[in-house]
Amino acid sequence: MINFRRSYSADEIIRALARYDTVSFDIFDTLIKRCVARPRDVFHRVARDFTDKTGIFIDPAKFRDDRHNAEIFAERNTAGREETTLQEIYACLPDEYSGMTDELMTIELQRELKCCRPDPVMRKVYEWCRENHKRIFIISDMYLPLEVIQEILSSCGYEGYEKLYLSSDIGLRKTTGNIFRHFINDSGIDPKRHIHIGDAWRGDYLRALQAGLKAYKITRYPARSKYTRTKGLKLEDREQYAKYQAVTSNHVPPDCDEYYRYGFEVLGLMLYGLCCWLHERFTEKGHDKVFFLARDGYIMQEAYNLLFGDKAVKNSYLYVSRKSLRLSMLWTAPTLEGIFGTETQYMMWHCDQVCSWLGLDYAQGLEVWESCGLPENEELLTPQLVKDSRVQKFFEAFRDEIISISHDKFTPVADYLRQEGFSGSVGIVDIGWVGHIQKYLREYVSRLGMDTEIYGWYFGLKGKDITGSEAESFIPHELHPSYFCSVLLEYPFTKQTGSVKGYTRNNDDTISPELEEYEFAGTEDEKIIGEIQRGALDFISIMRYGYGYEHSDYSIGYSKLRKVAKFPSLHDANILGELKFTNEGRISEMASPSSILHYVIYPRDFRRDFFLCGWPDGFLKRLLKLPLPYDSILTFISGKA
Repeated sequence: MINFRRSYSADEIIRALARYDTVSFDIFDTLIKRCVARPRDVFHRVARDFTDKTGIFIDPAKFRDDRHNAEIFAERNTAGREETTLQEIYACLPDEYSGMTDELMTIELQRELKCCRPDPVMRKVYEWCRENHKRIFIISDMYLPLEVIQEILSSCGYEGYEKLYLSSDIGLRKTTGNIFRHFINDSGIDPKRHIHIGDAWRGDYLRALQAGLKAYKITRYPARSKYTRTKGLKLEDREQYAKYQAVTSNHVPPDCDEYYRYGFEVLGLMLYGLCCWLHERFTEKGHDKVFFLARDGYIMQEAYNLLFGDKAVKNSYLYVSRKSLRLSMLWTAPTLEGIFGTETQYMMWHCDQVCSWLGLDYAQGLEVWESCGLPENEELLTPQLVKDSRVQKFFEAFRDEIISISHDKFTPVADYLRQEGFSGSVGIVDIGWVGHIQKYLREYVSRLGMDTEIYGWYFGLKGKDITGSEAESFIPHELHPSYFCSVLLEYPFTKQTGSVKGYTRNNDDTISPELEEYEFAGTEDEKIIGEIQRGALDFISIMRYGYGYEHSDYSIGYSKLRKVAKFPSLHDANILGELKFTNEGRISEMASPSSILHYVIYPRDFRRDFFLCGWPDGFLKRLLKLPLPYDSILTFISGKA
């Protein structure tokens, strides 16, 4: 039996083998997938591990080719045996590796153990066989020692098989068919009641049939990835992207939910590229310490430390928020323009958001708001807000109170920064967009006379960033995530805790952050964010053991995310558009429009819903359902506004 499709499911394989009493499995690319696109890529990582461990540089690409060629040469000189051994392969390496072979072999065995993962589909098939009391055997051509293969199988959860037939142990191979004949004689199975499952045409299918067994061939490279379309990928980066895509298809669980898949396939690739870029920049800059900023720095810090382990630059999680810093700095520029002027012109302001922005009690603020001639449901874009005489009157009514509250909040923030060692050459990491937090931190250290040099590292910065020149972004300015999708991109980064609202001085004179209640606690969105983040970190874990750190151009990491965010399919717009986001206490849907007919009848509702949504690209896609370049259209219109 042959599965000609690019993918396969556990159910169809189980149906094929259900009538057989005994089953045998191939190992690599069947039961087990390595965390690499091609088996020989493991050798590239072995060379890097050797250099890290010994300090002796070995060119990874050259060693990969030398190790591969040594295997071919050793197979031609097996002295009458059909299989070679790892020792014989290393004996065929060029003389330049003399004196290194024992250490290289040890590292290769360690790396093989680390980079092997169970195939998610075949693991289900295997467990079904156990539960249904099938006799299970494992048959494989492999040069690695028997005890190493046994350890790999055990670490991947494959237990309970009757016997392992390994070419390096027996000296017979599947590609000649002799190991199958030996297996039949040794095990005493009935060939007519046995089926072998594997990925190789010759070794697993044709030779098994010739030996009198039934066989089922699966594809070596299953197409399980859903997010295959990209945007902005450079031609010269397509080969490297294809490598990561192969790893993705091999390891994404085919039955995972949509949000885990989005995290694994889309966010995971972006985080991998971002973390590699961050590590390069941290090392070049030589920071004394790096701070990942709450809350959007959370998943970046988790991914960075997971990927680099003990090689990570010293870093901490800094509990600061735009709100906590802004409120403590209002006294430095107590005007409407100074407080609101740097916000995006598309921000829609309501009384509750204005009060939150200024640190005022909403009930008290609403009373004054209405007394100034502003209805409770008044909606003002930023340019309107800072010029509206009624809002100016409202602000003046609270001006002294705002300054007083702001002064009281300043000192605890300053003490917290000192407590966390915010001095010397400091790198800060955040999602980006405009860079308000860096602006506030720079003003803090300037006013306090702290010997601190701040450099910002961001996922993306818009053209109107206010960080100053001391900042860089993973995504170049010309491809920056526009306003029309930035909220969607920011959504899965957030730590699942409340935002920082202030600071408390403890009895021991230390400072602790005060957190607001987590806005999505106990909701479906809390579960969704958790699944997206879990998927992303699972991808990082696989890359850690397969390739580890590699230089990766931004166009690779951003290619899928850019496609989903700026040029969404209707499916993506539907599943992601139902997500919730919060802005200064107001919870809204990411992109959930009413019908076109509704907006024809109630056109004002369109203006309200559009400006309150977090993902205008997705909003228009769900509304119109047409394959239009919504982000480009919106960017053009806004440029003309």
